[in-house]
Amino acid sequence: MNDRSPLISLLIPSYNHESYIEETIRSIWAQPYKNIEIVVADDRSPDGTVALLEKLRKLSPVPMKVLVNERQLGPARNCNRALANATGELVAFMASDDFFASEAFGTQVEAFRDDPQIVAVYGNGIVFEDGKETGPVHKQKVTGLFRGSPEEILKYLYTHTSPIFIQTLLLKKDFIEKFGGFDEEMTADDWVLNTRIFKQMVETGGRFRYIDKPVFYYRQHPTNIHKNFARQSQLKLEFIRKYTPCSLKRKAISNIVSRLSIQAIKCKAYKEAISFWIMSQKARPNLVQTLKFLRKMFVSLTG
Repeated sequence: MNDRSPLISLLIPSYNHESYIEETIRSIWAQPYKNIEIVVADDRSPDGTVALLEKLRKLSPVPMKVLVNERQLGPARNCNRALANATGELVAFMASDDFFASEAFGTQVEAFRDDPQIVAVYGNGIVFEDGKETGPVHKQKVTGLFRGSPEEILKYLYTHTSPIFIQTLLLKKDFIEKFGGFDEEMTADDWVLNTRIFKQMVETGGRFRYIDKPVFYYRQHPTNIHKNFARQSQLKLEFIRKYTPCSLKRKAISNIVSRLSIQAIKCKAYKEAISFWIMSQKARPNLVQTLKFLRKMFVSLTG
C-alpha cells in the first residue's frame, strides 16, 4: 500500500432498485475521501434503474462506469463483472438499495497503511427502516467473532449462516483476485465471499482488521432478497454441500438447518419445517432444538 491515498473502486451490483439507487450513488459523492471510482453493473433491471444511472453518470463528480448486462447473470456473476472493471487498489461492495455513512473509508484506509499485511478491513453498519435507525448490523456476537483468528472465523462460517455484511468490507483487489472473487456456481454471494476471504488468509497468510465504526446503512424494506425463504433455504443447503468440510457437516446441518426449520414455521411452510427439523436431528440429535421446534410449531398452528 502506497503512502498516497489509494484509489477505491466502489462496486454496486444493481437490480430493480430505481427507488433507492440514487441515494446510494449520492452517498458516495458526499464522501470526504475523494480518490474513488464507481462501477455499477446492472443485471437487466426491468424498472427505470438504467435510465436513472445514465443520468447520474453524467452528473457524477467522480469517475463512474455503468455496465448493463446483455443477459441476466445473477448476483455472483454480476458482482464479478463489476470487479473485472475495477481499477482501484482497494474495492468495496455496496447493494443498490443501501447507502454509505457520511465518512466511510478514511479509518479503514489508515488500517491498510498501518500494517502492509492487512488484506481486508471490516466495519459495522446501521439497520435503517422506515426512516429510522434500529441498531447495528454487527451486534455483540459478531464483534466477538472478529476478535478471533482467521482459522476460528473460517470454522464458524463453515458451520453457521454468515452474520458478516460485505457492505462493511474494504479489501485489497489483488487479494480477491487470487481466489477469483465470487463463486458463480453458488446462489449465496456474500456468505461465500467471506468464506473464501478467510480461507485464503488461512492458506496463504494475510491479516484482517475489524473497526467497530458504522460505514453503511442497511435498508430494510419488503423486497429485501434475504426475505425470500425458498432462495435462502436453497443457498444454505448448497453452501453446506460445497463448502463445509466433511468433518464439520454434521455440526453445520445441526446449526443451520435447525434454524431453517424455525424460519419455515414463521413462513407457515409446515411441510418444509418438518423436513428440515428431521434433517437437523439426524445429523445431531438435540433435545433443546426439538423442544423449541415443537413449541414454535404449536404456537403457529394454534395461534
